[in-house]
Amino acid sequence: MQTTKSVMHKIFRRAKEREREYQRTITGIKGLLIWQQKRNKRRAKKCHADK
Repeated sequence: MQTTKSVMHKIFRRAKEREREYQRTITGIKGLLIWQQKRNKRRAKKCHADK
């Protein structure tokens, strides 16, 4: 019983870490997308100003 308990604990902890990593990746990608959109908007404004 003790061994299975420790194994389950290990698996659970690993899953938790993976989930945290997944969330970090998602937030990072979202941040990048938002940053790119802002940059594109700025670039578009510059192009219109040049014309």
